[in-house]
Amino acid sequence: MKTRILILLIALFLPVSAQQQRGTITGRVVTDEGTPLSGVTVMLASYNGSASPSTLKRALTDQEGNFQFTNLAAHSYTINVTETLGYVAPSYPPNVPRPVYRIGENVTLRLTRGGVITGRVTYANGDPMIGVYVSAIRIRDANGAPINIQSPFLARMTDDRGVYRVYGVSAGTYVVAVNQGGAIFYGQQTPFDGDAPTYYPSATRDTAVEIQVQTGIESSGIDIRHRSERGFAVSGKITGGSESTGPRSFAASAIIRTFPTGLNAGIAIAESGTGGFSFLGLPDGEYELVAEMGSSDSDGNQLSEPRRVAVRGSDVTGIELRLMPMASIAGKVVLEPSPNVCDPKAKSSLEELTLISRREEKPTDSPALLQRYQVVLAPDDKGEFKLNRLAAGRYRIETNLPGENWFVKAISSGASAASPARAGTSTAATKPANTTDLAKLGALLKSGERLTGVTFTIADGAASLRGKIAPAKDGGKLPSRLRVFLVPAEATATDDVLRYGEALTSDGSFVFTNFAPGKYWLLAKPVADAEPTDRMPSPVAWDAAERLKLRKAAEAAKTEIELKPCQRVKDHVLRY
Repeated sequence: MKTRILILLIALFLPVSAQQQRGTITGRVVTDEGTPLSGVTVMLASYNGSASPSTLKRALTDQEGNFQFTNLAAHSYTINVTETLGYVAPSYPPNVPRPVYRIGENVTLRLTRGGVITGRVTYANGDPMIGVYVSAIRIRDANGAPINIQSPFLARMTDDRGVYRVYGVSAGTYVVAVNQGGAIFYGQQTPFDGDAPTYYPSATRDTAVEIQVQTGIESSGIDIRHRSERGFAVSGKITGGSESTGPRSFAASAIIRTFPTGLNAGIAIAESGTGGFSFLGLPDGEYELVAEMGSSDSDGNQLSEPRRVAVRGSDVTGIELRLMPMASIAGKVVLEPSPNVCDPKAKSSLEELTLISRREEKPTDSPALLQRYQVVLAPDDKGEFKLNRLAAGRYRIETNLPGENWFVKAISSGASAASPARAGTSTAATKPANTTDLAKLGALLKSGERLTGVTFTIADGAASLRGKIAPAKDGGKLPSRLRVFLVPAEATATDDVLRYGEALTSDGSFVFTNFAPGKYWLLAKPVADAEPTDRMPSPVAWDAAERLKLRKAAEAAKTEIELKPCQRVKDHVLRY
């Protein structure tokens, strides 16, 4: 009996992660209309212990579209579905993390019926072009907003009649081309790879006819007459990296993108021994090249500085891309003791949160870097983390917290004697005098720099605010897109960047969760039509000058609200 009591007491005081809390995530896959989709493969991946989520489990939906994953540890998970039956999964901008799910949640995944682009590709004499890739490239979204950072496009090969059919196409505006990089993603080379791309109907990119794709609608008759124009080559070699990365490194590769759109134009694996690479079939234009090399060792990843080249009627040779080690940020997450504990019975663990490194975006940034400034990671059971594979630049660390009870109190560099704790326990978080406020200043990293001793301090007692924007006058009309700001009203919090919040809304609703208690101002501002919709701009509060302007505007608007510890404000109305 004494032994059983001792075991029980030990279990009660162990951190949640040490007790190996297990649970289930359930869900359902449906269409936009709510019709269940059966036989869909659903994949569960975890960020825990790796900066790249690895697939842990797969499940097939039943006749009602249901799926479940059982016996899961208390971590943060992502869920993806294979596009099936012509349906399209939601897409996310490059710097917006996918939704994170945790045990106990029930998930509804909605797939949209994709459109279809189909037609026939022929030579100038009308004969069919057999076995050539046709690519559908999205240039604007369904609302007409330009897409400035291109993701890999859809490509299909023509059959023996020269007919192609690209299905599962998201709504939006497209250009369609022959030989625009399809082989680089599907692993097959064709005799036409050296030809410059031909766009529908028989045009260059500048004169291409755009195609409007609607949900579930087939766009047929998109016939292309191949121009049979040879393109130009860009070649060079990849240097550096071999001495420092060792035998566990993977092959180096070069990537070429059009500038400034960032459209993928080719991927080339470097030749063994020489590091040589070449790209064929490129039309005149501006391009950007970057080399990278992965490694089984997380610290062995290498990346070159982007190199800009111009193709003007001839080949470009002698390009050198020098690999350099990538940077990293390491530290730990601690839970600070708080007089405000929203739910003493909460069983959230630090392993259930995710940390997101986000590179500050600048107008001069290259497409190559813009698609590399985010790494997502969950801390281990001791609260320790290491965000690696970071290109040089200034970074901020954001987070996705489990539930609404916690908020981020501080992000600082410098060692801390505190240890992570489970919710409801007390662990002191000491802060040495020489620490740097990384939330305010960010972390400026050089190539290969290893920033350690970062402390991410979490506290209990968070407040949340949900509401809707309403016209100041009855019958008034709101702008199509608004951004709502939450600004700390206390003078002592002027530079507390963690107290600032932004929410983009197109229907007037807004949500702010996991915020420190205190007094705030609310402010709504229209979003400029020219602002891109394919990525999330850096928060205004990150810039000291813009933060001051925002604060003055919010103070002048005089819309104040006080959020108390653990308060959940709902249905708040903000007049605009």
